[in-house]
This record gives sequence, structure tokens and C-alpha cells, in this order.
Amino acid sequence: MHEAAQFSAQRYRSLVDATRQTVWTNSASGQMLGEQPGWAALTGQSRAQYQGHGWAQALHPEDREATLRAWARAVAQQTLYEVRQRVRVAGGGYRVFHVKAEPVTNADGTVREWVGVHTDITEQLAAEQELRDREARYRALVEHAAVGVGRADHQGRWLDVNRAAETLLGYTRAELLTMTFDDVTHPEDRQRGPGRPFARLVAGELETFTTEKRYLRRTGEVVWAATTVSAVRDEAGAFEYAVAVLNDITARKQAEDQARQLARVIEESDDFVGITTLEGETLYLNPAGRALLGLGSARFRRCASATFSAPMTCRSCRRWSCPPPAPRAAGPVTSGSATRRRAKRWT
Repeated sequence: MHEAAQFSAQRYRSLVDATRQTVWTNSASGQMLGEQPGWAALTGQSRAQYQGHGWAQALHPEDREATLRAWARAVAQQTLYEVRQRVRVAGGGYRVFHVKAEPVTNADGTVREWVGVHTDITEQLAAEQELRDREARYRALVEHAAVGVGRADHQGRWLDVNRAAETLLGYTRAELLTMTFDDVTHPEDRQRGPGRPFARLVAGELETFTTEKRYLRRTGEVVWAATTVSAVRDEAGAFEYAVAVLNDITARKQAEDQARQLARVIEESDDFVGITTLEGETLYLNPAGRALLGLGSARFRRCASATFSAPMTCRSCRRWSCPPPAPRAAGPVTSGSATRRRAKRWT
């Protein structure tokens, strides 16, 4: 029996050492009595120093009073004791511990002793704080970004959006969290089937993709956005969520559309329209201008003159008359009936 008990105690000490926890015992009345090698090694206190309630002197002064009150209450009520406290360790400085103790009872239900354990959680708390700080920095970065940023699950349902995304899409955050990508996408720009980029992203075939598409606000207004979607995966490579960055390109699309309309008007105009550089090089003639100068539908080649005010043969064009270089730079566009009349006299 003695050998078995000795072996059990030895195995217990090995377990404590392996888990790097500090185990201690107290009497039924809540006082630390006898040899406490774990506590002595942790705090550097001698037996005379930690006896009774002397162990509390190793606690941080700001934690001491609250700890003693909680301990007295647990002993009086014979209930679980669980606190977090800072302990001055033997090597100097304070470390944070999670403390838990339970009463060990006799067969008749009376308390024989208390067994407690101090678990060092200093690194754990530091890691948790670093994570919170990182998340706060990320949140501040995302919330103050000038572009829309959001997260979505594998079905394209919004998990989170920043204020810029709310403004761009025309819905509140609460509304968007009940919707998917497709719910806010213009019907003509919605993509279906396993071959669409988002489905390939979720499947692991893509890590990111960019597309330009129209979104439809609640008011019916259409906005254009260049949308870049990237996958976030776990350590095993499984899809966790997607991050979408939406850049409003409505103004650019409108400018492009206006440019196309202007080009169409110029191409279809019956007036002579030419475009030149400030240095006097003719870059463009519309069909009416080419027809007026006898070029027909032939592709226009750049001419070294920008105005049409005096007859001479152009070495570049050879088939129609261009003037000598103007004494000052000409405007970028030459158009109108006056030019047409002068050109008629030269040809």
C-alpha cells in the first residue's frame, strides 16, 4: 500500500510538471499548511512566508483584497473557487494566472481539504490581446476605406460590409446581411452555373478574380463597380469566406459612354470634322471630311498640317491639298461649312 501510494504521488507530481501548472492544497478552514513545493517554486516564498494566508503577499496589491474575499466566500459556502489574478513569480515580475480550487470531502460530506491549481495564462492573454488589436486595426482600416469592402460565405451571402459598401450598394448593413451578391447585381450581369468565377473560387480553382459589373440599388439606380473577390481558406485549404472589394467606376463608365456617343455623332455627321494636335498634325477626318476631300472610304493617314487655308500638295496624302504650316498652333478640331467651302475651291 505504501509503495502504491508513493508511486501514485510520484505520477501526480510528474503530471503537474508536464502540464506546467502549480498545484497546492489548503486545510478545510482555507489555510495553506505544510510543505507546498509547487507554490514555493512558483513564488520563491518560504514555508514560513506562505503559511496560513501569507501566500496572498505574493499577489499583486490590486488583486489581493478581491482574491481574499472570493476565497473566504468559497470556503464558507464550500463551493467552487475560480478567479484570475496576478502573481509575483520567483524570477521577478508578475504573471497572470487562472486559479481554480475545489473542496475534497469526507464520506460524511464534511470538507477534508482544498485542492487548487494555478495555470499560467500570460501568453494566452497576450495572444488574445494581439488578436483584438489586429482586428481593431483591420476594422478601422476597412471602415475608413474609400472603397466598398465586404465578406461573403460560400453561397455569396454577405457576412459583413463597411460603410462605403452600404453607400455604393444603396442598402443598410442590416439589409445586406440578409442578401447575396446576386440580390444586388443587375439582372443582366448575374452569372449562373458551376463555371462562374465565384463558384470556381469556392471550389479552389481560383484564388481571386476581378470583374466589372452593374449593381442595382433599392431605388432602382444602376451603379458600376470593379469588383475583386479573393478567397480566405483555413490551414487545410478549405474555403472559409470571400473578401470582396468594390470600387465605384460609374463616372468612368458614363464618360466612356459619352465618348462613344460623341464618336458616333462625329462619324455620322454631314459636316467636315477633323482633329489635330497643337503642333499642327492632322490625326483624324470623319467620313464627311474624307468624302469632301476625295478620299472616299480609304483609311486616313496622318497629315503634317492642321488647317486648310492655302492649296499645296501634301506629301503624306498626295491626293488632296493641305496648307503650309500655320504660324501658330491650330485648335484640336476643325469643323463647319466654311472649311467645306474652302476645301471645295482647293480640289
